[in-house]
Amino acid sequence: MPSLVAPSLILVTGGSGFVGSGVISSLLGRNFAVRAAIRSDEEAHYLKATFSSHISERKLSFAYFSDIADTGAFDGAVRDVDGVVHCASPVPSTIDPEQHPDVTINTATKGVIGILSSARQHGTNVKRIVITSSAAAVTDTKEDNYVYNEENWNMSARELVTEMGYKAPPPLRYSASKVVAEKAAWDWMKEHQPAFDLVTLLPTFVWGRSPTSCPSHYHAGSDSLLLLPISQALSGKLKDDQLLETTEMVDVLDVGEAHVQALVSPEATGQRFLLSAGWISWKEALFILHDRPVAGISVPPVKEHTATSKVTSYCSAEKGKEVLGIKYRPKADTIYETVQGAVEGGWTLNDSKKRAGVTSHLRLSSTTERSLACLTLCLLHQ
Repeated sequence: MPSLVAPSLILVTGGSGFVGSGVISSLLGRNFAVRAAIRSDEEAHYLKATFSSHISERKLSFAYFSDIADTGAFDGAVRDVDGVVHCASPVPSTIDPEQHPDVTINTATKGVIGILSSARQHGTNVKRIVITSSAAAVTDTKEDNYVYNEENWNMSARELVTEMGYKAPPPLRYSASKVVAEKAAWDWMKEHQPAFDLVTLLPTFVWGRSPTSCPSHYHAGSDSLLLLPISQALSGKLKDDQLLETTEMVDVLDVGEAHVQALVSPEATGQRFLLSAGWISWKEALFILHDRPVAGISVPPVKEHTATSKVTSYCSAEKGKEVLGIKYRPKADTIYETVQGAVEGGWTLNDSKKRAGVTSHLRLSSTTERSLACLTLCLLHQ
């Protein structure tokens, strides 16, 4: 399948989200034209403010839909576009725990099948679709020192949701929705053999400065899940052993660039790519913020620990580096810019205390359930 080149027109669903806005920024920076699919003018506010010059130059336009699960939701949006990036998907902050978990799974799956079907029926120019999946669709609870790659599938998430029913926490529902939706996409491609090809990207925990300075990216997006433990650590609520806990991360700027590379690289066709800049502990994050102070946040010296950070299993990002040519930003820059952007956007330590209730989803009786919930909580990226 030939790769896409600028100034091709690319549809981005979920364009107002954290990752979606990062994708739009990268596409516009590479001279692509972008059509952002969003639900309302209100959602477009920060995109319009950030990319006003591109709108004036007719490089950025908007299409509207009401619900990604609606039949034909993207029929109009795909017309005349050359490629599609599908970021839109339900995330835990928008998931109603009182709903049956299948609602989340079905919504994500219908959204994926919907964009593929719309492109097949109405997107006569579409050459490639890139779907933002998640590392949560790959990683489960394998033994220590296991290295995950693109061949892995986290089918245990779906099984756990089925077992737990209404008791399944939103992060676990999210994880199940990601793996089921991505599986459905590949099955659909095999069955229908459309004229376009498919690539899926699987980011780990996405951090960084909001590309549009949108406050909700810090209060409800994946950035908030970095800010919460930092707040807890500064208030003395994280124990020494908890400071050594690690999570994998990737900068939103790198995720945006990876989506562009997935569109333009001929070799990417029909493949999955994990995105990860590596792991970091909360202790290391605090060291970074102590050495590079952010105005408004005072980080005292972090005492040394004789114990080492708890790295168990992790994701290999080698395939993306080799095929897509991804070069990851330094983790210290990502940590600093996340907190700096949040503070500039009005975030305070007290804001994270309001999010502390989210961590109640981690207090599950089963080790497997707890691990999966923790994983998916740390992999929110939209």
